[in-house]
Amino acid sequence: MRKLFIFIICMSLYKVDAQNMHEVTVKTEVSDVTVFISGAQIIRKKNVDIKSGVTVLKFSGLSPFIEGKSVQVKASGNVTVLSVNHQQNFIDELEKSDELLALEQALKETLGKLDVEKAHLDVIRENLLLLQENRTIGGKSETLNVIDLKAASNFYSDKLTALKLNEIDRNNKLKEPREEVEELSNQINGLATKKDFANGEIVLKVEAKNYTNTNIELSYLVGTMLSFQGLF
Repeated sequence: MRKLFIFIICMSLYKVDAQNMHEVTVKTEVSDVTVFISGAQIIRKKNVDIKSGVTVLKFSGLSPFIEGKSVQVKASGNVTVLSVNHQQNFIDELEKSDELLALEQALKETLGKLDVEKAHLDVIRENLLLLQENRTIGGKSETLNVIDLKAASNFYSDKLTALKLNEIDRNNKLKEPREEVEELSNQINGLATKKDFANGEIVLKVEAKNYTNTNIELSYLVGTMLSFQGLF
């Protein structure tokens, strides 16, 4: 009976604690980087509003290569840090970096230019086909005089020459955007491989007696050269 009473009391306290606990997802930017031969030390800072009671702060979107034992936390004001945990989020994908977003936008614009040039080339080829199909002037049953025949020949020759030159010009204009598409695609594929790794997360449990604003400073090591490609 005594054990049951203690169990009920503990469960009641757990429910009260859970009700007073708040969870906040925090996005941060890198404040400082110290580069080493085999990695880097990263510092992130963020002002966070803390309600009274216990609050769980989840710092998400971090490097997959954080060395867990290196994580250090500082909190200003009347805030007590109860626990610090490093974990990896295998569900959410890494957010695209500004560099990756810029490359994807550039690729989209270049593909647009490529489509325009291809459309011009298609029109030229259609006109060439139409010109060739109608090169018999006046029909087989009609006899043309020398003047008409010469005029028709000159017209056909001029038109064909103009179309052929235009076709060559458009083909040349296709080379540059095609090379750009290949180069951009390679860069994007190189950056996109980062998605094979899980997001890093640092989860803090803090406590405050009253509502307050605190400055949280995270410090940790990343132990791979991939960190220098934006995975801080």
